[in-house]
Amino acid sequence: MAPRATSLAWVEDLAEEVISPRPCAQQFPDLETRVAEHDRLVEAGSAANAAADWDGALTLFDQAYPMLFKTSTLLSALSMRLQRGEAALTAACCRLLLGGEGVLPPEERAVTEASLAQAEEMVARVFAILEAEPNAADLMVPLDR
Repeated sequence: MAPRATSLAWVEDLAEEVISPRPCAQQFPDLETRVAEHDRLVEAGSAANAAADWDGALTLFDQAYPMLFKTSTLLSALSMRLQRGEAALTAACCRLLLGGEGVLPPEERAVTEASLAQAEEMVARVFAILEAEPNAADLMVPLDR
């Protein structure tokens, strides 16, 4: 299965960028304003998710996460990535979260573990297709979205 590891090597680097982005460059007059803007973005992301606008929701969650680095916000973004079919990236991010130095609260750990299981199942289904149709391997390259 060497091609499998090679074809997804880029995912680990991207997962690190997703988990540990640069802090938000936007300036805020105080912490209260920063928290309010984070919460506004998360609320808008949740509304977009409810409307099945996963691209819009992901954008909003990705904007909110570097403001406070709340794991719950990151998990919301990962859920949107999974909805968009980014299973390999979601799985890699979940593994980083679960294997990291920080301690996840039990509820966030449970969500992360469930997301990891769902993502790994999706990845396994994709690789089953690839094994059945060798020419499909060309689909496993990173795409600019």
